[in-house]
Amino acid sequence: MPIYALQSDGLLDPARTPESVEAAAKRDLERIRSRQPHGPYHLLGWSLGGLIAHEMARRLLDNNETVAFLGMLDSYKFRPDSLTRDEATLVHAALGFLGSSDEAAKGIDTLEALGDHAVERFYRRNADFLNHTGLDDPTLVERARQTVLRNFELAGRFVPGHVDVDCISFRPVGSWRRRPRAPSSSMSRRHGGRISAVASI
Repeated sequence: MPIYALQSDGLLDPARTPESVEAAAKRDLERIRSRQPHGPYHLLGWSLGGLIAHEMARRLLDNNETVAFLGMLDSYKFRPDSLTRDEATLVHAALGFLGSSDEAAKGIDTLEALGDHAVERFYRRNADFLNHTGLDDPTLVERARQTVLRNFELAGRFVPGHVDVDCISFRPVGSWRRRPRAPSSSMSRRHGGRISAVASI
């Protein structure tokens, strides 16, 4: 079975960053269906990509296509509870979405600091690979920071539609106290199928 990976357009050209999760799903589906016009489809998304995969599944099912697999890898519905939506509230909610510990989150109270924190954490965890591939280029790092902040905005505005298909939620092993509820609880009303939570390393 061939596997195709899609990345954010903003990493290559910030001007092509989608305006919404729905727009990202529409664009990605066009690419997928240019390779495979009809199902069954197997979809897996990481982080914001999980929400995009969920929206792609909804669109495919609405068009009478078959979705054989829907997986959400470390992906959660991100809707800050506060109606205030000031910068500090959004930053706090985003840190919970990332699963950052209380210690790591100290001093992060602006969106700019949040972007730096998210990108620094990603590059620290993947330093060897990024150095080997040349993906630690400063221009790409800045684009990644802007993409992270944009992704929080897109996730915060996204309201998942109903999807009548089973979903597997992959969640990291360990105690992540700041994590929001897993999709099995936060998105259960959006699914006609079963939602299974799987612990992953």
